[in-house]
Amino acid sequence: MGKKGFFDIIEYCECGCGEIPKSDNRFVHGHNGRVDNFGRKATEKARKNISQALMGNKNRLAHYHDEKARKNISEGRKGIKADPILEKGVLCGYGCEGLAYYRLKNGKFCCHSHPAGCSARKVYGKKKFRAGLVLEAGIICSYGCGQQAYYKFKNGKFCCSINPSGCLAIKSGSKQKKKRKSLFTIGMLCSYGCGQEAKTQFKNGKFCCTLTSNKCPAIRKELKGRTPWNKNRTKKDDLRLASISERMEGVPLSEEHKNKLSLAKIGRPSSRKGRSGPPQTEKAKKQIGITLKKKYAEGIVRPWSKGLTKETDLRVAKAVEKRSKKLKEDYATGKRKAWAAGLTKETDARLASTSEKLLGRVQPLEQTRKIRLKAIKRVSEASFEGRQICPACSPRACEFFERFDKDFNTQGRYGTNGGEYFIKELGYWPDYINFNLKLIMEWDEEDHYNGSGVLKKKDVRRQEEIQKYFPDFRFVRIREKFQEGMGYSFMKIGRQE
Repeated sequence: MGKKGFFDIIEYCECGCGEIPKSDNRFVHGHNGRVDNFGRKATEKARKNISQALMGNKNRLAHYHDEKARKNISEGRKGIKADPILEKGVLCGYGCEGLAYYRLKNGKFCCHSHPAGCSARKVYGKKKFRAGLVLEAGIICSYGCGQQAYYKFKNGKFCCSINPSGCLAIKSGSKQKKKRKSLFTIGMLCSYGCGQEAKTQFKNGKFCCTLTSNKCPAIRKELKGRTPWNKNRTKKDDLRLASISERMEGVPLSEEHKNKLSLAKIGRPSSRKGRSGPPQTEKAKKQIGITLKKKYAEGIVRPWSKGLTKETDLRVAKAVEKRSKKLKEDYATGKRKAWAAGLTKETDARLASTSEKLLGRVQPLEQTRKIRLKAIKRVSEASFEGRQICPACSPRACEFFERFDKDFNTQGRYGTNGGEYFIKELGYWPDYINFNLKLIMEWDEEDHYNGSGVLKKKDVRRQEEIQKYFPDFRFVRIREKFQEGMGYSFMKIGRQE
């Protein structure tokens, strides 16, 4: 026999298409279905459904199918034909305990035309757990949840749920529970060096004072300072965290656990800082308010600024400054309005009550001086910012002072002539002062007098302080309502009671 050529060595696809399969393969991928009685042969209808589904693919390279395509492929590949049954009372043979409506080719009865549609198969998949009902009372679940068992599996174990994954013990971390068992002996010490009495024993033979070794004080001290394995990881990018999250979903936390989590987060920055999310509902806000009030009342949560002032703590000072600035902007733009705007003590009970409390109260002189000097500081800052700082002065008073200077050929200081003179030590601006004549004049509108026509005490006190500061000056008070048409004869020199 002669030497084989290159084309004699090549093995072609056995379906007869003439294409070359991969090394050691008899068929090109998918061509085995073209050969009769080889492997699983789809029916003509199935091939048509699969073809239609593949034609609708959005991404052929990734073999992605949309929902409709997947359904068509599934129906085409089922291969199990079912005939409807007319008998009533026949139960599904796959364990869902529902009525059967179809008889499959394998002779079994089912509630759907295909076993994959049965709820029992959907839950258990390929595992095919077979659970029989437990009729005896008093049998406890074998998986450690402590509840009564209602099902018995083929492996001989009892469970409170039709599947072990539904047991509360499995949901709350069955892997850890399987590793440990309760101790029935007293006097054993923890194997991890904390010196406490042991409560559990693990599969490795070691004893521990807690249910998990990570909670042992000795282990906690050893782990302090180490970077946690799950730091900066989420269930979206780590399969372990995703598995834990899925297992813990729906497991309720105890009140003790909730309180520990709450206390651990005190003082830490919010995990949502800098992140945007959907706005909270009114119901959620109300619930948060109720919870916080309860915690404040019980002393679980304590305000961080309690007992601190802006003079003793920089954080409080910054917060006060920020809040003050925001309030000024809100009032200036009309976003916020004073609650008492437009109200009087005759129309509002709150104002009436406040007025009654303040009636007859005399403000201390030192407090008055502080308020006055603070107002002066505010005016000075306004001057630096280029705003008007001159205290309000009466136009009629300025006209009178101007006429007075012209008639007596002198020059004094008042609102429209150099601005009112500021007595720095007292914090007062006299309406008119003339250093040549050694004369001080005060222009009084009617709000400087009480209902009986007597000068108010604050104006009397102001006059006394100015006269004490300028003992050589004459002090004249001019009442506006009596000034017109009387020239200068009405001027009273000295103190007016």
